[in-house]
Amino acid sequence: MIKKNILNFCFVLCFNLINAQSINDAITYNLSDLSGSARFTAMAGAFGASGGDLSAISINPASSSVFLVNQFSISSISYENKTNTSFSNNVNQYIRPAMGSIPYPTFHFNQLGAVFVFNNNNKNENWSRISLSYNYGDKKRYNNSYIIEGNNSNGLDNYFLFYANGLKLSDLDLYEGETISEVYRILGNDIGFGAQQAFLGYQSYIINPVSFNPDNEKYVSNALYDNLSNYMKINTEGYHGVHSINLSGLYKNFIHLGININLHEIKYEKYSRFIEQGFSEKSNVTEVVFDNNLESNGEGISFQIGLIAKINKNIRLGAYYDSPQWIKITEKYKQEIVVDYIENKSYISEKIKPDVITIYDPYKIQIPSRKNISLAYIFKRGLVSFDYGVKNYGKTLFKETSNKTSNYLNNLNSQISDKLKSTNTLRIGGEYIIGLLSIRAGIFNEKSFQNNITLNNKATSWGLGLNFKRSSIDIAFIDNKNKNSYKTYPVVLTDNYYITNNKSQIILTYNFKF
Repeated sequence: MIKKNILNFCFVLCFNLINAQSINDAITYNLSDLSGSARFTAMAGAFGASGGDLSAISINPASSSVFLVNQFSISSISYENKTNTSFSNNVNQYIRPAMGSIPYPTFHFNQLGAVFVFNNNNKNENWSRISLSYNYGDKKRYNNSYIIEGNNSNGLDNYFLFYANGLKLSDLDLYEGETISEVYRILGNDIGFGAQQAFLGYQSYIINPVSFNPDNEKYVSNALYDNLSNYMKINTEGYHGVHSINLSGLYKNFIHLGININLHEIKYEKYSRFIEQGFSEKSNVTEVVFDNNLESNGEGISFQIGLIAKINKNIRLGAYYDSPQWIKITEKYKQEIVVDYIENKSYISEKIKPDVITIYDPYKIQIPSRKNISLAYIFKRGLVSFDYGVKNYGKTLFKETSNKTSNYLNNLNSQISDKLKSTNTLRIGGEYIIGLLSIRAGIFNEKSFQNNITLNNKATSWGLGLNFKRSSIDIAFIDNKNKNSYKTYPVVLTDNYYITNNKSQIILTYNFKF
């Protein structure tokens, strides 16, 4: 049976934390799309000082009291991803869907909301209008697929050695009556993620103990190589959605004031297959295929406050504040590994498939706040609007749910502060009305929040709208390009790979006034 001691337990528990949270998570959960209603996205979301759109409520809560009548809005989106990846100077391009059997729907509802307006006809009252509203909007859709290829002199054997050294061989061996699944599960429950990794490496013959004494705590690689060929396939799915519950009012027909309570929901799935080839002729190991499936679910809360002031007949000034997002994440993990190796001049394919879903302890992530100002010029046939926002991504924080101090999380937060930075966002949008037809266009630009990335997150958009007496139909076209950097694995194999994503979107919205 599996043997443990307190020293080993503490040692591996720390590694468990390393794999539960990483800077990759900080990047993933900070990402957002230019998404919302067709009018909102066609003008690049530059609605902080103009309001009057359901998606505008989700950025500046004062926007709802700009409405004169009740309104319902629903939007659907269709998109295509073109993804470039680079690793070790290799560049690849893929158009989603690129691989695998996982279906990737490119059509879904991305926005739904309604606003209820209560006008006060008493001119002696300070509050001439009160609005209540609800809006759901996608913050981010994670659906993507891509391939990373390159060469590396650092192999998966070092990844498994990192976790194995310090563990007793008796913890990693199979004894009579025990199964792969049983031991893998017990190791995860009793010791942690690190012990599971060591177990996979040992049972698949990637690593060997220095001695077969049950008390052995040192291991060596069973692979020989100078320069390995790496091939990684990645599929991601899921979304970050935000439900906004809003209250806003018009005070003395001069200033709109509003507040949102936002409920966040995150569903994120990532499948990765890492393949290593190109081992030396004298190597016992000839090929490694390592599969990882991650499923993350998150729930959280944030708030927003904002105002829109009527400076004069034509000029509107907006200011709004996005609080930090306090989100609790739970994760499930599933792994398997296949190793081809040579033993006694015979080729053997060893497949270790525990078929066990490991559920990690939940953790908390705090997404930083954003400060925004906006200016709009409104004229008889349309408007022009500018939005400027500042957010310090380096203030992303990981915390334990128990609020206990964690040296590892403190180190991770310091790493995030060093690698991610404060950046600004500029949105410019305009609308021109000709009879029943509205013509719109916009530009979105955000400087990269990663220190090693020079390409900005940028988008151009345009759209049309047909306005009827009690309804309207809008369409928008958006071209969005961004680049981000990720680490292959949280430890040992920490080489960066880069993803440049070109997303083309079409959004269709129906609005109904009642």
